[in-house]
Amino acid sequence: HKARLEKIHHAAMKLTNTRNCRKIRGIFIEELKGIREEFTASGRELISIPVQQRLEGKADKTVLISTVRQADEECGGCEFDPLYKQAMELIG
Repeated sequence: HKARLEKIHHAAMKLTNTRNCRKIRGIFIEELKGIREEFTASGRELISIPVQQRLEGKADKTVLISTVRQADEECGGCEFDPLYKQAMELIG
């Protein structure tokens, strides 16, 4: 009886962790979409295209990180500086 309860508890914990992972992933995707929309509205294709490709599963994480770093260097303290930092926190 105890072994069965432990097995059920383990399964419940695994399900809870899966749900939490999905929830966290959903939050990540929504935040990344928001960043993409701001970059798209600004005409910053250097960022908006790779972010869109990452959301579609077509771009590698390292490519996106490299692109965000490049855009951040080109920006040099522009109005998008906080977005670059936020994007790096999300994908890094």
